[in-house]
Amino acid sequence: MNKKFLIYPILTVALGFSAASCSSDDDDNDGPSSGTPVDMPIPSSVVDGVRVSDIQGSASISYNADGSIKDATYDGTTYKFEYEGSRAAASTGRKLVRIVAVDNTYEDEGDYEKWEATNFKFNSDGFIVAYYETSEEGRKGDWWEKTSFDISVDYNNAGRISTMSIAGTYEGYDEDEGKYKEKGKAKVKYTYSGDNLISSVVDDPEGSNSYTFDYSAAPDNAYNIVTPHLGAGMAMYSPIAYIFATAGYLGNASAQLPTKLTYKYIDKEDPEYSETDVYNITYSLDANNRINSISSSNSGGGYSTMYFNYIVQ
Repeated sequence: MNKKFLIYPILTVALGFSAASCSSDDDDNDGPSSGTPVDMPIPSSVVDGVRVSDIQGSASISYNADGSIKDATYDGTTYKFEYEGSRAAASTGRKLVRIVAVDNTYEDEGDYEKWEATNFKFNSDGFIVAYYETSEEGRKGDWWEKTSFDISVDYNNAGRISTMSIAGTYEGYDEDEGKYKEKGKAKVKYTYSGDNLISSVVDDPEGSNSYTFDYSAAPDNAYNIVTPHLGAGMAMYSPIAYIFATAGYLGNASAQLPTKLTYKYIDKEDPEYSETDVYNITYSLDANNRINSISSSNSGGGYSTMYFNYIVQ
């Protein structure tokens, strides 16, 4: 048996999975279906129709003519957005059915692997408020394992993300262990200074990952862009969350662009593995005050520059 326990060890720590009893007749690998197709409008966070299409070394997004996402690439994986056959009115956008990770979906001689997100809900501002994400692999008739997340997002009165809540389930079956199932929960909390400048991102209750922002001599975020630094905590549990954020679907961004980010990781079991890293950030803006590039240096001596491209819809 060639099982690949790639996701579970991380999630066990992050979500605090605990064992749940499973009866022998619970053999089906169920969960929410694809759900009802929903309109995917252009979010209200978009300023003057300007959308990020590419951030070098981070993410790239292509859009349909009505502003909905066609596909996106993040961390080496391509995600295809699938819509209902008939196109919705241009004012509301296409009806989103599911998102599929193209690179992580296959079936070959009984072995299979797939990742998808479904059951989307958007609020009146066009911001994502809930979705269901699953990752599954196995060999038909032999073994399978599945990790699923129910993800919900809350926003403050200024339309900025305040919490991302995750309820996770890890389950599977093999000949040696039989059926097994474990569950866990996590929450990522966002705090602000004056409701418009994000000051920190912390995963709760563990508190093992935290991001703190400083805005000394910070330029204005004229086009409401969630930069890779501002979106750092959004991909903590869900890769697709980072794509939603970059495209404007995870609320309004910080009103200014942070000039310093402090990341702390606390390992409560082995404190010697705890770490702190400080990033100093500078920006190059174009003639329209859009971000042209972001350069950052960290306390470990690393340095990087990311270049931005846009479309206007």
